[in-house]
Amino acid sequence: MASDVVESVAVPSRDGTAIGVQVTGSGPGIVIVPGTLRAARHYRLLAAALSPDFTVCTMDRRGRGDSGPQGVDYGIERECDDLVAVLARTGATMVFGHSYGGLVALETTLRRPAAMITKLAVYEPAVSIDGTISDDWLPELDRAVAEDRTADGVVSVLRGLDL
Repeated sequence: MASDVVESVAVPSRDGTAIGVQVTGSGPGIVIVPGTLRAARHYRLLAAALSPDFTVCTMDRRGRGDSGPQGVDYGIERECDDLVAVLARTGATMVFGHSYGGLVALETTLRRPAAMITKLAVYEPAVSIDGTISDDWLPELDRAVAEDRTADGVVSVLRGLDL
């Protein structure tokens, strides 16, 4: 089983932000979109397991690893732009998203049908259906972000989601 990153590339997103991508393996392309508290490096074992059959492109989402900062206009639209840019650069048509990365993958499929995602797999996507996930913690998260209290913001998310 291959385990080494063959290539690290920086893919410019629509707004010019560099999105770091680790590429390994050979075969049809699949992009891995990490969850909130994860970076590309956390998916190396998964990439290694897939690499004999697929070209695995594991992206670092904005603000993580080899990618640029989230920026002032950060939101789901920028995340979708980033995934579309990685798909276009790599030629991959399959996507695996974990946690918030699963939400990004789902939203990209809905918002950008021209991205030509042919196969989509998500694991624990951050999706609330009919209020199954409470959002009572959002005001505290907003306060923490506004006051530049990143750690407190993360704690409010983890408590709010009962993790």
